[in-house]
Amino acid sequence: MSTEVWLGPDEAAAASNKSISTIRRMLRAGSIPGARKKAPAAPWSTWEIPVSSLMHLGLCDGLPDDPQTLSKRIRDLEAELALVEADKSHLEATLARLESLYERQELLLNRLEKASV
Repeated sequence: MSTEVWLGPDEAAAASNKSISTIRRMLRAGSIPGARKKAPAAPWSTWEIPVSSLMHLGLCDGLPDDPQTLSKRIRDLEAELALVEADKSHLEATLARLESLYERQELLLNRLEKASV
């Protein structure tokens, strides 16, 4: 049994390589079958877009509609993001050390110049 996967407009835009304005125009025109507002009575409610509709329209070729596959992909991407964040933290720490060394070198050069005058 397959459960439908829903995306917000921003996620649908990213998944389909379309701009958010294109997705919004399609929503206003009713061009995405099955798209619905989360709270239909609320005027500013966000949209929910079924992945199957995006695939049917040819906007998400290759995007799996199986929730387990999508969940695994999300977990994989979250793990990659964690590694990138760790790399970023390491690089920021290295940069801070280099900036400190540079400041120390500047200070020593200034002292050396004053001593040689």
